[in-house]
Amino acid sequence: MRPFILARHPTSNSIHESAGPMTDRPPIGLIRSVGHWAFVSVPDEEGLPCIVHYWHRRDLSPVLIARMLAHEIGHISDGGPKHWLGSEGEEDRADEFARVAAEVVGFLLTEGVLTVPRRSTMNRRSRAREKSLS
Repeated sequence: MRPFILARHPTSNSIHESAGPMTDRPPIGLIRSVGHWAFVSVPDEEGLPCIVHYWHRRDLSPVLIARMLAHEIGHISDGGPKHWLGSEGEEDRADEFARVAAEVVGFLLTEGVLTVPRRSTMNRRSRAREKSLS
């Protein structure tokens, strides 16, 4: 796995602008309505870490945050884009990383190993989305 850095963006505008001219960059309105987004930037020079850029609303469920980050980390787990760009099943592999992370975080929250003080302020949309993804 390539080394990576997690870079949290303070606003949806910030992450949208950081993505630059990505071909699959979603519209800013969609990013805001979903409440989270992430992407990986991979440096051209070997040995430098990849950067997982992410943003999420403050009230987003920890399970959804883990799912989002794990999906992006799943993309770089096999060496980066030279190995997976255009490869069949790549999104499925990244989604599997995401599902595992969501299950682990959900379990740890249920067991009380992890606690999130703000969890009670999570909005209905985040709770409904969390249930639909598990």
